[in-house]
Amino acid sequence: MKNRDSALSARFDEQEIDSIFADVNQGLLPGVAVGIAIDGLPVYRKGFGLASIELPVTLSPSTRMRIGSISKHFTAFAYMMFCESGIADIDDPVGKYLPQLHPIAHKVTIRQLMGNTSGLREATDIVVQFSGVEGRPVSADQVLSLYRDMDDVNAAAGTAYNYNNGGFLILSAIIEKISGLSLERALWEHVFKPAGMYDTLLRRSDQAYLSNSASTHVASGTGTYLRMEPIGGIDFAGAGAVVSTIDNLLRWMANMDRPIVGNSNTWEVMRAPQKLKNGTSTGYGLGLETVYRRGVMRVEHGGGGFGGNSMMVKVPQARLDVIVITNRSDRSAFLYTEKILDACLPNLEPIPARYEGPFTSGLFRSPTTGRVVQLLRGTWPNLPGEGLQLAAIDGHYFPFAPDEYGVLRTVTPADSHNCAISVTGEWAAPSSIQLNEFGNVDWMERVVPTGIGDTDDIIGRFRSETTGTDLTITNSIDGNHFMRAEGRFGSACHQIECLSRGIWRTWALDKMVAPPWGLLLFTDDCRELGFYNATNSNIRFRRVL
Repeated sequence: MKNRDSALSARFDEQEIDSIFADVNQGLLPGVAVGIAIDGLPVYRKGFGLASIELPVTLSPSTRMRIGSISKHFTAFAYMMFCESGIADIDDPVGKYLPQLHPIAHKVTIRQLMGNTSGLREATDIVVQFSGVEGRPVSADQVLSLYRDMDDVNAAAGTAYNYNNGGFLILSAIIEKISGLSLERALWEHVFKPAGMYDTLLRRSDQAYLSNSASTHVASGTGTYLRMEPIGGIDFAGAGAVVSTIDNLLRWMANMDRPIVGNSNTWEVMRAPQKLKNGTSTGYGLGLETVYRRGVMRVEHGGGGFGGNSMMVKVPQARLDVIVITNRSDRSAFLYTEKILDACLPNLEPIPARYEGPFTSGLFRSPTTGRVVQLLRGTWPNLPGEGLQLAAIDGHYFPFAPDEYGVLRTVTPADSHNCAISVTGEWAAPSSIQLNEFGNVDWMERVVPTGIGDTDDIIGRFRSETTGTDLTITNSIDGNHFMRAEGRFGSACHQIECLSRGIWRTWALDKMVAPPWGLLLFTDDCRELGFYNATNSNIRFRRVL
């Protein structure tokens, strides 16, 4: 099937698409639901595998499933409906609606919340890292209580891109304040019902039964599956708690091109990537991401949780829409989507060959910001092979490969993180590097990878008043070191490893904690430390024991 108006034509072969899902086309285990549309018309709607391994019911395109962070653009769209009606503005400050939050958040604009450029701390990550995912349930208001107390930020508003679930919880509360409705009702009245998405709703928890809903399944690693709250007991509200169906989402993706809900200007603003104050595009609009990959532009967003994940992709040039939702943690909606695009768009540029080396390595620290980057060879989720060039930025790993000029750049599927690393000196062991993240440049010097001399100095208890967290650092008989966090809502345990004096890598012992990695950076006298990871920077702790 071709579209006469597009330079890139989509093709469709049902058997070829079926073959992509042969590994989940069975009746014993959970699986995947898939939808494909060309020029707004559905051409493929199927489910593979069970909706729940407890019942002999297969997934279908009308089964309700969790879509994770795809929820974000629905929440942003709901706010834009208030802008269309003139009762709100995209650049209104947060303080106009939520004066109870700390004054440091008051001047952040709603546009910055929706574009992940607010600079605010990521509160849901603070809950997960320091309170764990198996503590008592945490409501959205309890998460927001962190924003009432935190008196510092990751970055000045508008100066850095930082994916932020907590910002969308603030947006959720603002929508409730403006509408006078619960977020559930506001999304239904202003988004789902007008769009004819009658099987889509906000589902904050899986504790209450909901008809026609698939279960989520966490792979145990032993061939069995575990049951748990898909978002760890945290109420992610508009950041990630929507459930929908393949049929509803295909209808919605058609609405993006030929709006029934939302005018054309709203959709233009929704898609438009935001720019930082340094002029660099983030690639991220309002809950939607624009990615240039393999020669074509894609408008997309993914979602994840414990026990499933999702991917929504539009290829405007080909009038092609793809939605994939899994209800098992051991299958990747992203990888399935890439295979569908290969089948439907045979003229895509080839997937770049995996970089085979030579590899560069070393540990580097900025004398100005204190940030740390480690270059190393290793493995990364969703990419095959043992030998990949990685860079751990503030403890979080990204895959890289050098371009034709020898500059390391993030590669698919991490290429939307606009990051480049230039090395100085010998490639195998550079003397320094320059980190460029979304146009923000940081020069870093090589440091000696040894921790001798401070392994005992770090032992003790440290306190963060603004996050309400205690960290207790201990060592064991076999010499390993551990960090136990006691947060506001529970506890979490991390093992820690010394990379260099004052620099320790952390990784969560609970496999459900994501992201699992981080860094602890100690002052010379070990009286203070800063916690860094993918979403938070330099959360300060002071020694109390």
